[in-house]
Amino acid sequence: MADHGLQLMQAIDAVLRAQVPLAGGWHATRLGTPIYPVGYVDLTSSTPMRGEGFYAEQHRGVVSLWSRKRVNNLAHPAEAFRLCEQAHRLLGAAVLSSADLVVQQFQCGAMTPRNPDGVTWGRSFTFSAITHEVQNG
Repeated sequence: MADHGLQLMQAIDAVLRAQVPLAGGWHATRLGTPIYPVGYVDLTSSTPMRGEGFYAEQHRGVVSLWSRKRVNNLAHPAEAFRLCEQAHRLLGAAVLSSADLVVQQFQCGAMTPRNPDGVTWGRSFTFSAITHEVQNG
């Protein structure tokens, strides 16, 4: 049986890297000193769903994007908002299924602002998906 969560994360990563390139890249773990703008995709839960003759998983996660004040510029959230909105729109419309895994009911939640220190600006949104394996034969 395939690791649904890993395959889902790889599909999300492929879409974001190809269509929302960031100077600091997209990551699944936090970096100590990232290059901005930087994005993170966190899979927060994967729950098995079993029934007669099927196995599926329900996933939840968070996509967050951060930008930072540049020297001699005022901090401004526009870059984080624009890039996060682009990621939100693309993931909401993306086909994330592969030859081995069907990703269905992928949904993105509302974007929320993040401003932890007045210098770093961020936006994030939650996502949920249900996955199941492609039947062979």
